Amino acid sequence: MQEKVRLERELKETQAVESKEKRTRMQTEAIKLVFSTYFRILKNAQDSTLLSSVLKGLGKFAHLINVDFLADLTNILGNIASSKDVSAEDSLQCVLAAFNILSGQGMSSFCLLDSVLV
Repeated sequence: MQEKVRLERELKETQAVESKEKRTRMQTEAIKLVFSTYFRILKNAQDSTLLSSVLKGLGKFAHLINVDFLADLTNILGNIASSKDVSAEDSLQCVLAAFNILSGQGMSSFCLLDSVLV
C-alpha cells in the first residue's frame, strides 16, 4: 500500500515536470514567432502602420530578446530613428526601445548603441 502511494506521488511529480517543460517550450516558441514578426516589420515594412506597435512591443518585451540579435536590432533601430520617412513619435519610440533593450545588457551594449545612433 505504501509502495503504491509512493509510486503515484512520483508519477504526479513526473507529470508536473513534463507539464512545466511543455509550457516553457510553448512560451519560447510563441516569443520566437512574435519577435520574428517584429523583426520582419522593422526590416521590410518601416512605413507600416504597425511600426509604432512593434516599437512599443520591443520596449515592453526587451528583457526577452536574445543577446545575439542586439547588434542587428540596434542598427535597424538607429536607421529608423534617423530616417526622414518616420514620424517624430516613431523616432522617439526607436530610441526608447533601444534603451529598454540595452538597459539590462551592460555597458558594452551602451557603447554599441552610441556608435549606431551617432
